[in-house]
Amino acid sequence: MREKLTKYFVTIMFVLLSAVVLQPTKSEAAVTFEDIPVYVVDDMIDYDQKIGLSWRIDWNLDRKTGVTEECRYAKFTLAEDSIVHMKIAQINWTMFTAENYFRLYGNESMAVPLIDHRSQGEDYFLLKAGTYYVQCGSKIYIDSSANHSTRIMIGAVPVEKAVEVEQTTSADRTKMTVTVTQKFATELEKAQWCEGKVTKMPQQSQKLDNTNSFTVDKNGWYTVLLQSTRTYYWNEGIEHYVYINVTGIGEGAKKGVTYKSNNLKYKLVKKGGEGAGTVMVTGMVKQKSSITIPQTVKIKGQSYKIVKINSKAFYKKSKVKKVTIQSTYITSIGKNAFKGIHKNAVFKVPKSKYKTYKKMLTSKIGFAKKTMKIKK
Repeated sequence: MREKLTKYFVTIMFVLLSAVVLQPTKSEAAVTFEDIPVYVVDDMIDYDQKIGLSWRIDWNLDRKTGVTEECRYAKFTLAEDSIVHMKIAQINWTMFTAENYFRLYGNESMAVPLIDHRSQGEDYFLLKAGTYYVQCGSKIYIDSSANHSTRIMIGAVPVEKAVEVEQTTSADRTKMTVTVTQKFATELEKAQWCEGKVTKMPQQSQKLDNTNSFTVDKNGWYTVLLQSTRTYYWNEGIEHYVYINVTGIGEGAKKGVTYKSNNLKYKLVKKGGEGAGTVMVTGMVKQKSSITIPQTVKIKGQSYKIVKINSKAFYKKSKVKKVTIQSTYITSIGKNAFKGIHKNAVFKVPKSKYKTYKKMLTSKIGFAKKTMKIKK
């Protein structure tokens, strides 16, 4: 559980005070809270199985004993701005036997509730990072006694993790289908999208299809609005804006064609969608004293991993004194790739790949062990 808590960056701390008989008056400000174990929720869709905060309160009310009302107090802390899912259910409760209430406060003074609901219900809320205070109670209404229970479930997911976005490029790379999967509601009242970054959805916005997807034909920023269905009991809901940067549209690299970027030349090794294709370095445009081979390169609207340095890529480039290899994807360096560069050249490679690249940098590719150096 603690590992999951770290993984999802959600801290939900729950405390429950032992049974106390209190009237809901201003004296509530003096209520103290006692810590009990920490729980975590990492998926809001299956919150009934993966419960963040969950407890059952048993009420034993009887006019004869003078116990006509009972309250319980709790608090929980959100480490990040979160979408919070709350469900309150009454067990073995008969209508009009007792009045039940649930109140959520934003501070310990418990003066003005953020949520004040009777009986039971379920809904989603956008809450800022911080500590929240709960009051849950039951009091005799008509009958002389009431023996029932309240089950409370509270789960949370950080706003940044509330939605999963998948981008799928068409075979000809002229279109991108964006699919949005929300974790905070099973039903949506609205699911709309528009071009650009907006804080209010314009009238010309379009609806997502029945798979919560939309298709565009150009790169850029897009905004999606997901509005959860309001419930009958609580009459609340949330509006969640998601900003998506589409970058994978473009014809991409073609086989046998040489492309230039930041003074290096590239050729396609393997086709693929955004980030899935690979290329090799074949040379430099203009001879300079240093070379930097990046992790990826953008060609015709597509991002490609650099996996190879071709044979004779820098053959007899005597001015080259420094070679920086940033890519961690390189699996081969061709024969004489660096033969004839400056005899005192220094190679700088990623620390994580030092041993691997050291094995590749041999006399076969033009590396002179006596005069050249390899640094992490």
